[in-house]
Amino acid sequence: MKNCYLMAIVLCTILSWTSYGQNFKDQPFSWDNATVYFVLQDRFYNGNPSNDHAYGRGLDGNGNPYDFDPVGSFYGGDFAGLTLKINDGYFDELGINALWISAPYEQLHGWVAGANGSFRHYAYHGYYGLDWTETDDNFGTFSEFQAMVDAAHDHGIRVILDIVINHVGYN
Repeated sequence: MKNCYLMAIVLCTILSWTSYGQNFKDQPFSWDNATVYFVLQDRFYNGNPSNDHAYGRGLDGNGNPYDFDPVGSFYGGDFAGLTLKINDGYFDELGINALWISAPYEQLHGWVAGANGSFRHYAYHGYYGLDWTETDDNFGTFSEFQAMVDAAHDHGIRVILDIVINHVGYN
């Protein structure tokens, strides 16, 4: 019962802070009151299925899907999907005025093995940077990235890029 009461207080506080459902587009922005939504874009929304297997990810040499745990695979979320959700008003309805996205730059193309080789996975999370000057093709083109940023700005949403500089992946 105590936990339910605490959750109710937290929910009421959050709703009063964010003015749930209110569009912040025309209000002055302050980082002191920012409502930040973190997006791991690969896990968010797939707006362009044609980029789901960029660099041959998820496919063997014959073009067939790898038979390994899908948890470590790319799921298809991309800049186009974020743009669709921004323009649909998803973030406006939540009162979001800052969108923090996982590392958008090009990641290692192949999978890596962790936990003594038993867990094969890709860099869908942005932790295996390869080229910080290019967007990763699984997330979309630079034009799609720019369209997402422009859409966010049109809705009064700031965009924060996650940049992982403490390590650059395997090998």
